Amino acid sequence: MLRSMSLLLCLAAIGLVPQRPSAALDLAAQIKAAEARVTDARPRTIAAAEAEGASYPRVEADTRPGSSAPARTCMLIKSDHIVFPASTGGFDPSLLSGDFSAVSISFGWDKTYELAKVPFEVRHPDVIGAGLWLRLIRLDAPGDAPPLSLPGFNARTMNSGLGFFATFPKFPTPGRWMMIASAGANWGCFVLDRPLLR
Repeated sequence: MLRSMSLLLCLAAIGLVPQRPSAALDLAAQIKAAEARVTDARPRTIAAAEAEGASYPRVEADTRPGSSAPARTCMLIKSDHIVFPASTGGFDPSLLSGDFSAVSISFGWDKTYELAKVPFEVRHPDVIGAGLWLRLIRLDAPGDAPPLSLPGFNARTMNSGLGFFATFPKFPTPGRWMMIASAGANWGCFVLDRPLLR
């Protein structure tokens, strides 16, 4: 009887202490595991990329019911929303997908139109993990480009001083491309047709 009472008392004490499910990983561990996966992962379709985005780690506030977290879907960039040196405006070139945004994507920084310029900002600048990992995947034919990585913000806005990723991804061939960006708890995807020479 005394043994049973001791066991009940012990179980009651354990029940009073908040227990953390052993299966639940904290955000830092989730990010580290996701970063290890994306270094090799190459989704071959928009649907596969969006499935990756849906399962990519989020900050706790974004996981709550009623959260204003944006959908992690791929943005299709129309050809008339790409900026060129001769562009005169008259359109909104801004980009937004998931947790990534940019004022524009521009080409014409080299003679072959392989090099683009994309100044990426993230929704959660305090949770960028090991930095930016940008994958460039050719959707209409074989021929991925090497990924681009940055260990942290490499530029700051002039007025507010907020950090952002000033990127120059290289698209080696014309065609339909998917850019998948991830940085810590931030994920985004952009699909575009690399322009031909103008």
